[in-house]
Amino acid sequence: MANLVEVKHPGIHLENEINKLGMSVNEFSVRTMIPLKTLNKIIKGESNITVDIAKKISTFFNTDIVHWMNLQTKYDEYLIDVENHKNINKEIEVLKYFDKDFLKKVIDKSINLNDKESVVYDLRKKLMVNNLELLKTDDIFNIYKETAFKPEEKIMVLQNAFISYAYSITNHNRGKNYDYTDNTNIVEGLKKLTLNDKNQYQNIKDFLKKKGINIAIVPFIKDSNIVTFVRFLPGENSVIIGINDKLSDAYLFLFNLLAELSYTYRIHKNLFKIIYADQVLDDYAKRFANLTFIDSDEYDYFIQIHDFSAKAVDLFCKKINVAKYIVVGRLRQDKMIKKADLTKENKEYKLN
Repeated sequence: MANLVEVKHPGIHLENEINKLGMSVNEFSVRTMIPLKTLNKIIKGESNITVDIAKKISTFFNTDIVHWMNLQTKYDEYLIDVENHKNINKEIEVLKYFDKDFLKKVIDKSINLNDKESVVYDLRKKLMVNNLELLKTDDIFNIYKETAFKPEEKIMVLQNAFISYAYSITNHNRGKNYDYTDNTNIVEGLKKLTLNDKNQYQNIKDFLKKKGINIAIVPFIKDSNIVTFVRFLPGENSVIIGINDKLSDAYLFLFNLLAELSYTYRIHKNLFKIIYADQVLDDYAKRFANLTFIDSDEYDYFIQIHDFSAKAVDLFCKKINVAKYIVVGRLRQDKMIKKADLTKENKEYKLN
């Protein structure tokens, strides 16, 4: 980032205008009814130009009050920038925790990643924080309030960043009016959408948004360990589900999405749940994710027959009216088939 351009205190501009008139500060004080002591402090840069003072100055010079207020505002902003500039090195230290792949996806394309100061300023905006050092605390989301320990600083920074970015990208366009009693209709709606290949991911996202459930795709953050998270926002009556963009396998995407939805139905108020990499889901979440689309009795009977050929899977899917990639994904998860089996039925979402 270029060096800061110095902005003069508005008192200097005022003194220049008075001098142009060949007038003493004393006389200007009398004519404008601005106390001499106040006027001298403004000229020395020790006091600010208030609205009342700006009104009196603009009346005298027959100028717009906005001109004088803008001079003060620009100076105030300059002082803030100066202070930020002093502390920027501490925030640059926070950048060391982020891998370049994440920054490339998040930071404005016009910014060179080697320009650390510009990266800091842009990342603040993208994560909706005024200082990146805030990511080093658990005060933002209280992620660890129910745990007996806190992770190392790096992981805390990355997890706070993951959640902050999900908030940011949904901030101005969130669907609201979530109704947790509407779970049956939500599940049925999702099931129908999985049977239609055209724009499936986008259709799922749009459908859930209308229900007050907002999907936020977050660029993968190495070492954050977050796969997905869900949070209920009572002030908006809406839900955010953050999903990392590595979860493009359609079955795994839906499995984790449904697991997070299961928490919204059970907890609802004060809901904030994170699914971490390699985490074992609780029984309810796992059962809900597994059984939402596939009837348990039908599935148990099918695996007892133990014929997992492409033809047998195709017939089973038609019988229960479920997309093949969902059944194949379930069979892989239950280790009924190998990862290399039935790969033609794999489905990937283009997450954006």
